[in-house]
Amino acid sequence: MSENHNTQVVKTWIDENYSVGDALPDLYYIADATGFARGTVREAVKYLEARGVLHVRHGKRTIYRKDVYSDEEHF
Repeated sequence: MSENHNTQVVKTWIDENYSVGDALPDLYYIADATGFARGTVREAVKYLEARGVLHVRHGKRTIYRKDVYSDEEHF
């Protein structure tokens, strides 16, 4: 799984609207807010979960864990 432009847009939207430790809204809301299809948002969330940025708790809200990009040169 690799990072792409859609993942970057979703991550930027999360950064601009939420703080570390916040619970995120459901995929429908994020898809509507970013203009992406739900499947696109789902893939971005999977990627961000694999990177440790999000903690997905099935049946519960997804938690914004940390900003792993803050120390990286690219995003």
